[in-house]
Amino acid sequence: MTSKLVMLTNLRKYNGTNSVIISNSPFLLIFGIGDSLIRQSNIVLPLRDVLFILELTEFVLCKSTNNTIFY
Repeated sequence: MTSKLVMLTNLRKYNGTNSVIISNSPFLLIFGIGDSLIRQSNIVLPLRDVLFILELTEFVLCKSTNNTIFY
């Protein structure tokens, strides 16, 4: 089974000062925040407040709680 990620909707500009760090990469700027859906078979998982980071070339799913990210 393959999942299908639907493009971002309700995209809005991010005006904060936070950034994202992944592995040994430099700080990655957040350009926007939007909503999306993951569809697999007859299941639809809504995603809210998805970060749009221009430098990322792959979809990364993580959960953030109290500024801690779990992969």
